[in-house]
Amino acid sequence: MVYDNKVLRDLLPQVGATILGTLMAISDGMTYG
Repeated sequence: MVYDNKVLRDLLPQVGATILGTLMAISDGMTYG
């Protein structure tokens, strides 16, 4: 389980940044689309 927690800590920032970037791109598309 310890390695799972480390993997999650390593992946969560990446996943969060990807989702945040996608949401911002979508909102930009709706605003200027």
